[in-house]
Amino acid sequence: GVEVGVLAFEPEQRKRHRLNGVASVVGDSVRVRLRKTFFNCPKYIKSRKILSVSPASEAAVVVSRERRRLTTDEVTMIRRSDTFFIGSAEPRSGADASHRGGRPGFARVSADGATVRYGEYTGNGTQMTLGNLVAYGRACLLFVDGGATLRLGGRGFVEFPTTRDERLDGADCLVRFEIEEICRVDYGGLVRFADIDPSPYNP
Repeated sequence: GVEVGVLAFEPEQRKRHRLNGVASVVGDSVRVRLRKTFFNCPKYIKSRKILSVSPASEAAVVVSRERRRLTTDEVTMIRRSDTFFIGSAEPRSGADASHRGGRPGFARVSADGATVRYGEYTGNGTQMTLGNLVAYGRACLLFVDGGATLRLGGRGFVEFPTTRDERLDGADCLVRFEIEEICRVDYGGLVRFADIDPSPYNP
């Protein structure tokens, strides 16, 4: 089997449930033998309602996977995002999937399109993502924007600013993510959703 991290996400109710375990293919489905499962707090989840989901067969799917830097439209997509997902792992402990949220622009992109930085806000206190980044470093970020998804593969580094000016949104630490590979999927309008309320916890 393969170590996987799964995140069950219900933004309308600001609920998220993390499930970590070992996945295997059984017939035409994937079965996950769970090792850890727990709910997270509702912090930094923007309340939004899914309006419609088009069947995959009706959507024109375009996939690209390349070792490159971000394009101008991808930088714009990240900078306007108020939500993204992060996958991390540690060989002895397994894989993990988690959520990050804030105000639009909380994820910063470097001028050369090779690095993403964000402030690590105070959450539920488990520090699973940060621990994985410090111990192993390999990670991926997933941004979803209506009909497109952008998955960034690379390495994450936890940094502790020494001055107030170096902090991002007042966070005690930040994550610097160096992009090594970009996987982009354009669905042609697969998902439509409506924003309800931003998180009251956003700095």
